Amino acid sequence: MPARSTRIIYGENPGATQMPHRARARQTTERFLPVTLAALERRSRMPMLRLINPPPVLTMPSFIRTRNLRAAALATGAASLLAGCATPTLDAQWRSVELPAHYLRGATVLVSCEAREVVLQRICEERLTAELSAHGATPVLPAPGTVAAVQPGVADLQYLPAAHGLGATAVFSVTLGLSSQSVSPGFSIGIGGFGFGGHSAGGIGVSAPIGGGRVSSGYSANGRITDVASGRLMWTARASTPPSSDVGAQLADLSKTLIGAADRAGLF
Repeated sequence: MPARSTRIIYGENPGATQMPHRARARQTTERFLPVTLAALERRSRMPMLRLINPPPVLTMPSFIRTRNLRAAALATGAASLLAGCATPTLDAQWRSVELPAHYLRGATVLVSCEAREVVLQRICEERLTAELSAHGATPVLPAPGTVAAVQPGVADLQYLPAAHGLGATAVFSVTLGLSSQSVSPGFSIGIGGFGFGGHSAGGIGVSAPIGGGRVSSGYSANGRITDVASGRLMWTARASTPPSSDVGAQLADLSKTLIGAADRAGLF
């Protein structure tokens, strides 16, 4: 009788003899299904056991995923809100029914900015001059000493003699003022006002008690276009910007907003 060959397999009984393939697979499966994790680690050398009862896959709890998604959504919304608040707004606009079409196209325009600080006045006039030139007008500035004191009754009447001397068709004057202030880390002050012909009035609203912190200001610009020949106000608008530490950028945005509004009103 020929000798029967034997072969050792991994398992509880290393001396077991080789069995038919199907019977051996069935016996091994039935034998090792109810194994614990510790037994699974001990028998990690057996490929069949790893296929029958693989280790669990650890996943992030649902409440943590939800919290992370909400935090990401809030951050995105806050960034969008801040981006939206950073742009200047056109608060109001008025035009005369007597205003001719394309009134300022190719016309000579006397430019003047009124501000409490000379540096703000000069920056405003530079930005306004550049915007008028880009829209086809010819801006000019009054010579020092040619503008008299403010006279009540007619808007920008003090600029008319200088405008006549320069051959200007209109006077484009802008009055700068504070529209709002913010104190880090989030306190804010609202300042409402309006300047017209050197006269101004307004009020202040405080949203919270003010402590220490850095103060940033938002500016408003009241623009007016006066006809030199008749002395009548032809167009006016008010624009404002939110608080920012970059004053130069605010004045540039205000000039673009005012000139853009005048363009849409048909002045160019």
